[in-house]
Amino acid sequence: MSKKRIPLEFQNHPIEFSEALNRGMFRAVGKYVVDGDTADFFIDLGWYHYNYLPIRIKDLDTPELRGTSGEERELAYQAKARAETLLADQPVLIKTSKGKVSFGRFVGEVFFIAPSDAFPDLVPLQIERKKEPPLFLFSFSDVMKLEGYIKQKKQPA
Repeated sequence: MSKKRIPLEFQNHPIEFSEALNRGMFRAVGKYVVDGDTADFFIDLGWYHYNYLPIRIKDLDTPELRGTSGEERELAYQAKARAETLLADQPVLIKTSKGKVSFGRFVGEVFFIAPSDAFPDLVPLQIERKKEPPLFLFSFSDVMKLEGYIKQKKQPA
């Protein structure tokens, strides 16, 4: 199949569809960050089928942009900005949780590519390749937690 039939987002994706599928994941590109724990992705479903879907990040709960104020709202904007840096227009891999839906969004783990030493406190998922250097994938959820972008538990009154 000609490359011109493949969307531009996937012509230069660093991971082949089969490499992702063999790991139970889908190739995707971040398109819009809703907030720190939800983003829209353009996903390669295989067989030249692609879909644009919102994904709720598994095991991550960041402060909400709506209905908050003060310090919590500021942290919500910081979480969204960090998510935009890591995900917007970036190639990622997504592993969805079978049958899990939250407010009409699929729930899934999102992994992004970074140098092996980008986050010294985290162990990356390493993808060995035959002809190219290995790729290092980091869990978006783990990075956001490590950097402190999680919703603080409310203290009982």
